[in-house]
Amino acid sequence: MARRTLVKRERIMIVCAFAVFALILLLFFVQGFKGDYERTRTQAEDAVDRLIQIRQMRELVLGERSDRRIIMDRVEARDPNFDLYSFTNAALMQLSMHGNARLQSEVRFAGSALDGVRLNLTNVKMKQIIDLLHKLYSSGNLIALQRLGHLRPMRDGKGLECEIVFMAPKA
Repeated sequence: MARRTLVKRERIMIVCAFAVFALILLLFFVQGFKGDYERTRTQAEDAVDRLIQIRQMRELVLGERSDRRIIMDRVEARDPNFDLYSFTNAALMQLSMHGNARLQSEVRFAGSALDGVRLNLTNVKMKQIIDLLHKLYSSGNLIALQRLGHLRPMRDGKGLECEIVFMAPKA
């Protein structure tokens, strides 16, 4: 069998075909690497964004914990036998408002960690209400006005009437 030799033109065509094939393979790999690079870059940017969000959430949680710790320190610092009803009643007596007040315990939820007091005042002046609020708040006993039901003039025009609900953490 005779050995066949390639003509110069055939050799050039084969070399060109191999070059085109190699170029196509090279482009395929480059495109694959470029896609991998883009995905990796996007994942890295997403990871940085998540890290920033996590750091912000951490700061928020730490801030809430420190606020909660401050509140707990104030609750622990007050008299262990603190009772909101008795304290409010004593404040009303000191301000000579006991005759104009109706005080009752306010229970929101069974087993709640809060004490509640509903106070109905009649025939009082605005200055007396402000003095009462100042006395309760300046005591350092962590008392909060939960609701001001109404604050309006009496029907007979002699003073004000109001309904206030105070809350405080139980001792």
